[in-house]
Amino acid sequence: PGFLPNFNLSVDYYRISIRGAVNSQPREETVKACLVDANSASCGGLVQRLATGKITRIDAFNTNTGGFLTSGIDVVASYNNDITDWANLSFQLNYTHLLKHKRQPFTGSAYINELGQLQDANGERLGSGYKDRFTLQTGIAVGPATLSWVARYFGNIVDTKDPANAPPDEINFVKSLM
Repeated sequence: PGFLPNFNLSVDYYRISIRGAVNSQPREETVKACLVDANSASCGGLVQRLATGKITRIDAFNTNTGGFLTSGIDVVASYNNDITDWANLSFQLNYTHLLKHKRQPFTGSAYINELGQLQDANGERLGSGYKDRFTLQTGIAVGPATLSWVARYFGNIVDTKDPANAPPDEINFVKSLM
């Protein structure tokens, strides 16, 4: 803008929906599917049992599973200015706010809400469910030398797959980090 030269701002809304994603089906979901229908494709050959019925092994492999749905807002703001003939000052802020973050373990199953979760149902993607996170970088360049500083913020998050049956907040709640 004319009143603030060298300032740039970008605000983007995104919605990403993937069907038939390649992923491994969580073992927990495999067992649930087998309990409903022992002949289902989700069960076939993945669960091995003893003659007594005791489960001895649950295999997981990459396959076309259900899908993913995520949406949010990304903001990038930057400012760059020559403060003298030989020095430059710069700032950049990258911010993401997640609105939705869901995963469907396999086709036809219900979506699992992973928004605000530390881990997904597979125990993977550590921290992918943070609702708010940002990175702030500032720097000053004087001739050939540059000094920079970076700060990262991760909002509050819950450390469980099932918030309704979670331990108390003092155990389960992870405060924001910077």
